[in-house]
This record gives sequence, structure tokens and C-alpha cells, in this order.
Amino acid sequence: MFIADIVSYFQDKEKINLRGQFVINPLRLLKHASNYISTHEKCDCHRLSVTQVAECVQRYSNTNSDINVLLNDIIVDQLNEKRIILASIIKCILFVSKQNIAFKGNDDNGLPNDENFNSGNFKSFILFRAEAGDEALQKHLIYCHNNTIYLNLRIQNELINSCACFIRNLLLNEIINQNTFYAVITDETSDVLGTTQLPISIRFVSDEKDI
Repeated sequence: MFIADIVSYFQDKEKINLRGQFVINPLRLLKHASNYISTHEKCDCHRLSVTQVAECVQRYSNTNSDINVLLNDIIVDQLNEKRIILASIIKCILFVSKQNIAFKGNDDNGLPNDENFNSGNFKSFILFRAEAGDEALQKHLIYCHNNTIYLNLRIQNELINSCACFIRNLLLNEIINQNTFYAVITDETSDVLGTTQLPISIRFVSDEKDI
């Protein structure tokens, strides 16, 4: 044990002496500079420094390989995929709304497993669109979890309200910007529970054929 300690001591001392010519002490005499340089290139501290410098240059010259960039790209791809799926669902909502037909059926929990089960026009059109070739929606219905299917009753109402607000603001902006003539129609009625309802309709002339 004592001999091993002595050998380790002299090895560490030799490493310190090797670093001393360039790190601890300056190299003042160039007589043996070539020997010092060749010896210094073989020491561990120099090799470690060269490796760290190479990694630093590579990292800053190629920022796309950074782990933060890669994770951000994955998140962006997931968001774009979700946007495509949500766009398909919204198109189904707009279609059912434009046809003025009912959304819901006998069950609003997920998608039906039985073909004879009445799940409503909205979910039936979702299935039809997926079978007709919407690959993003088809993949979503196969691999999505129950809490991210975006088809339950609460999500349906939120998407319907969002679409209604967007269309309403679009029409109001068109009326205000074009200064067109319009008419406001109101009619008071009561539902089956006796609650008074006051629907408000706005009629105007538009040049847009898709509205």
C-alpha cells in the first residue's frame, strides 16, 4: 500500500509538472518547447479540454441538435397534429349546423360500438368522415384516449359556442364595414318549462356566397 501511494504521488507530481509549463508556469525557454508540447498533448487535461472545445463548437454551430430544440419541435408537431384533428371536427360541426339538424343522439359518451346504435348526426358524420378518407381523424379515433377524444357533450357545446361567436363576429364586422342595410327580428316565446326565450335574428344582404 505504501509503495502504491508513492507511485501515485510521483505520477500526480509528473502530471502537475507537465501542466506547469503551460498552465501553472509560463514557458520562457523555447529550447525544449517541442518536447513539452508533444508531452502536453498526451496528458489527460489537454485531451479533456480538446474534447470539450469540439463539443462546444459543434453544439453552437448546429443548434438543431440541441435537446431543447428537439423537444420544442416535437411539441410543435403535436400541436399541429391536434389543430388538424380539431379542424376536421369543426368542419363536421359547421356542416351539421348549416343543415339545421340535431347534433345529439341517445348517448353522448364517446363513439358507439354498435352500428345500429343511434349516436346522433354529429358523431355519425365524424365516423363517416373518418371512413371516407380523413386520415388524421381516423388515426385520432383509433389511438386517442377517452379524455382527449374531443367529442363528449361538454366539448361539443364549447365548440358550438366558439363557432357561433366566430360567425356572429364575422357577420357583424361585415355589416359595420360595408354599411349595408339590415333588419333586426325578435320574437318572444316560452319553452316546455315555461322559461321565456327571446331569439334575435339579423337579416342583411351579403355578397359572400358561403355565408
